[in-house]
Amino acid sequence: MSPTEQPSTLRVLLVEDYPDLAEVMAEFLRAEGLDVTTAQSGREALEAAAASRPQLLLCDLNLPDMSGLDVVRGLRSHPATEEVYAVILTAMRETEPAQRSDAEALGVNALCSSRSRSRRSERSWKRSRRALSRARLRRRQSRSHA
Repeated sequence: MSPTEQPSTLRVLLVEDYPDLAEVMAEFLRAEGLDVTTAQSGREALEAAAASRPQLLLCDLNLPDMSGLDVVRGLRSHPATEEVYAVILTAMRETEPAQRSDAEALGVNALCSSRSRSRRSERSWKRSRRALSRARLRRRQSRSHA
């Protein structure tokens, strides 16, 4: 990259079925300088991903039409989105072992509880921030290898 070139903005697909929460999260991410596309259902997420080709997926686990894991499965099945860095968010305090196992098998990069209390909430937030940092690093590395 030449000194005058600006790095491209990280493309994020945010999937959250509660509009108010999605709006707040998207605002925060945009304030961080990210290019955010939002979706409120799994089907909408898959359609948006085809158009925006996100580098980072932040997806609610429990969507009205499918699981967030199904969204990841759909993205992993297409060459244009198979490498997306996937973070699944859930309001549940604990996830089922089967969900964790499915997430691991799909290559979900982080599974975070968003409504945990105190220290657990802080750890979830830190994991989300680390996931974002790793996605940015992967993007820089892929550009330098291109």
